[in-house]
Amino acid sequence: ASLGLVHGVGRAIPLILMSVLAILGISVTKGLTTKRVKIENATGWMLIVIGAFLIINGLPEGHEWYEHTFVHQGWNQLVEKTPIPAEFEMPEHEHEESNIPMDYVPIVLFGLVVFPIIWYRFHKKEEATA
Repeated sequence: ASLGLVHGVGRAIPLILMSVLAILGISVTKGLTTKRVKIENATGWMLIVIGAFLIINGLPEGHEWYEHTFVHQGWNQLVEKTPIPAEFEMPEHEHEESNIPMDYVPIVLFGLVVFPIIWYRFHKKEEATA
């Protein structure tokens, strides 16, 4: 549900901002259409990184590995400093044992991000020579 909320907010905020700018008389559509290819490329690369993270998070040890990263620890520390009521806090939970060592998770994440980059570069060179 929270992923759907983030997706909806990520879609709505740019549209709302464009509407407000249009009301103020500023047209941003020309700038967006001239930079369409760059925006599509950036979106595609971001989707690869997000997809790699979601795949890792779905592995048996992936979520536990993420909980031990500086990103998750920093986020927890930031949230602890906010006045969020205690009923929204999630209790500590246990993870099932798995055969996958947590040392391999960063390697898999790196591979999931780097493989599409190499694939893209290889096919881009192939198209240039054809």
